[in-house]
Amino acid sequence: MVSEEILITQIVTVALSIVALIVSLKLLSNYKKTEVSTALLLSIYSFFIFLTYLFAFLLRFPSSEVNLAEKSMIVPLVVFVSLGFQAFFALLFVVDMFRPFKQKWIAVPIALILVYFISIAFGPPIKVLTSPGVYEWISSAILNKTSVIPVLMAYTPVGFLAFYSIKMPRKEDKAKGLLLLVGFFMIATFSNFFDHYGIVPPILPVRRILIAVGIMILYWAFVRYKWIR
Repeated sequence: MVSEEILITQIVTVALSIVALIVSLKLLSNYKKTEVSTALLLSIYSFFIFLTYLFAFLLRFPSSEVNLAEKSMIVPLVVFVSLGFQAFFALLFVVDMFRPFKQKWIAVPIALILVYFISIAFGPPIKVLTSPGVYEWISSAILNKTSVIPVLMAYTPVGFLAFYSIKMPRKEDKAKGLLLLVGFFMIATFSNFFDHYGIVPPILPVRRILIAVGIMILYWAFVRYKWIR
């Protein structure tokens, strides 16, 4: 029998996945109309959030007979890889915003994500006993410390956007930067950091609600203000 807590978490996780997918599709539609590259990058970023939490849902499929967290390594592997891509496209998004430096800095996120994925390839997820009778999959990247790479990548846009908000003279640009900053900060904190390391599990549904709010803030920042190709 599924506990009420797990059921609530599953419902919230599905809702988060749906929000991320809708935002991804809307931004993709925007890109097709405007050809603004940041729309495409934000769309891909949202898609990987969708993928992360779709498979997070499968990890805790609401049935005592179908617990993929105990039976399959593929599902947690997709979650950890998606978290990496999530951070990668967050960093690409802000690199694209700072266009004069785009070509020079594009190698940085590529190099970082390659190191992270290589660490996963050589050390797949490990199943550990977390409590009596309960097994969990954890990323081997956590054990070899490379898990810090996607976390740092996810937080880097926050620093860039703080700089952007301070330096831009126009109020509209400052507001755009601040909204993006808040959205990326919420997702980096509650997804790439808290969810990756399993921090404060009792507030898991709240964390995932805040991730959905972060996605909607990013979408609002994009559709509310003007962007250039």
